[in-house]
Amino acid sequence: MQNHMVDTSLWDDIPLQDSDIFINSPAKAGTTWTQEIVCQLLYNGDYSAVGSTGVEISIWAAMKLPSREQQIKMMTAQVSNPHIPRRVIKTHEPVETVPFHSANKHLFVGRDYRDIVWSWYKHHSNLTSDFFRQINAPTSYPFKPFPHFNFSDGSFTEYDMWKMMLSEGDDHGNPDGWPMWSQLWVAGSWWNIRNEPNVKFIHYNDLKRDLAASMREIAAFLDIEIDEERFDELVDNCTFQSMKNKKEPMGAFANTVFQDPSKFFNKGENKRWQNVLTERDTEEYRELASRYLDDDGIHWLETGEWQ
Repeated sequence: MQNHMVDTSLWDDIPLQDSDIFINSPAKAGTTWTQEIVCQLLYNGDYSAVGSTGVEISIWAAMKLPSREQQIKMMTAQVSNPHIPRRVIKTHEPVETVPFHSANKHLFVGRDYRDIVWSWYKHHSNLTSDFFRQINAPTSYPFKPFPHFNFSDGSFTEYDMWKMMLSEGDDHGNPDGWPMWSQLWVAGSWWNIRNEPNVKFIHYNDLKRDLAASMREIAAFLDIEIDEERFDELVDNCTFQSMKNKKEPMGAFANTVFQDPSKFFNKGENKRWQNVLTERDTEEYRELASRYLDDDGIHWLETGEWQ
């Protein structure tokens, strides 16, 4: 999978470790939240020995920034670092393009696609000009350049982003997904393997409804023993407000990506689309989603409820 943002050929140069933990999701589905949850549990709330934040420890390996060489170096260094018990790896790619071995644990994070689009709009509007320049630099393979919209004068709205993401094809032959790649493709690919024993599904709604219970489920799946004396503190560290209030919530690298890194955690709210999308809009989206997911999968993605 190669496009403006991702080059999964990188996995040819990074051997897997049996202990690796993957956090997989569509963009803006709660990935960063889950990264922090996993790292808080894994490090028992103390990153001082590694000198990094949870987000910095859990690398989006296939992303083109920083460079391929730097990504490989960081991923390799984590294996030999005695203070890193297990690598935590972020992906926004479909399972077909991610290394999948039975020894590894895979968390899939889901969220209502409509909320994803609204959150992506805010995310895209906060990216720096330098980020666009770097991400669109020439490569050995062709790709459609990542577009820079005019968000400031209101001429490109959330609804415009919605229509684009549903009707403009990506670099991978899907009829939807631009200006990223089809996030419904990502969701559908993981939905198809949801019953594999090394895969666990987590929903954004569950994290919002009962964070502590969700963290206990995640710890059990990852075979991480909970320190009960510190568990309440770990849960508090993973609340939306605690993460938003950190001095560098996304780590030092975020300063080169976002105009205002503090706005990465915007509102964490759902259904901001409710007074914008019509019933027909939702019908059209579900019709497209059925290309990738069955009815149960679409229902789960929207609600977190299993049928």
